[in-house]
Amino acid sequence: MQYTTLTIEEAAEYLHLDMRQLNKLIQRREIPYETIRGQVTFRKNHLRDWSTTRILAFKEKHLHDFHVQAHKIQEPDRHQTFLSAFLSQDFCIDYIPVKSKPKILNYLADQAFDTGCVCDAGELQSLLLEREELCPTGLEGGVAIPHTRVHSEYLFLENFLIIGRIPGGVPFGAIDNKKTDLFFLPCTMDDKLHLYTITRLALMLRKTELADRLREAEDQEEMYEAFIKTEAEFVEKFVDK
Repeated sequence: MQYTTLTIEEAAEYLHLDMRQLNKLIQRREIPYETIRGQVTFRKNHLRDWSTTRILAFKEKHLHDFHVQAHKIQEPDRHQTFLSAFLSQDFCIDYIPVKSKPKILNYLADQAFDTGCVCDAGELQSLLLEREELCPTGLEGGVAIPHTRVHSEYLFLENFLIIGRIPGGVPFGAIDNKKTDLFFLPCTMDDKLHLYTITRLALMLRKTELADRLREAEDQEEMYEAFIKTEAEFVEKFVDK
């Protein structure tokens, strides 16, 4: 359940932190928590939001360290191109025909529904807008990774990734205040898998030529091939390096 309450031990496991690291975050009030009858507790949905925002703000070394630590605990195997399994040529959109943030998110949600992987397009739209209101998902370099705060087999029938682009870009709340032209919509049925997915995407965008290759692609087929090739290169060159 998205409102599950976690103990400090459960929160440490969920976030892939040791108790010393988590206690430091609590002492510095750098993580959302509650004190109930003298015991520190955490709401899982608050931790999910905090951890996703924190991952996207990581410097490259910390992002790499999280990528290593997270995959020690649970599938998927970080030595594999697991994101490529979430993508198909039909999930690549070479031209998003709308410009405003709400319309872009609605368009992506509709496309996700059309894949047959989403049960309710309207709910997905609402969840994407809710996440943007909490904290914009636009990153540096013309990239955004819109995503939901809910990861459930009741909403998503399988894990998938949609990639879309708007030539020339549009304002999307990027942290460098520049326009965004590439959009990645990852949807998973599991919280931990969602964190792995966001981490892998962020690392690939920082350490490879993924963004440029997607921009240069002529059509959906070339976008798909560019992603598959780039993730394979990422695993070969950067995992365990």
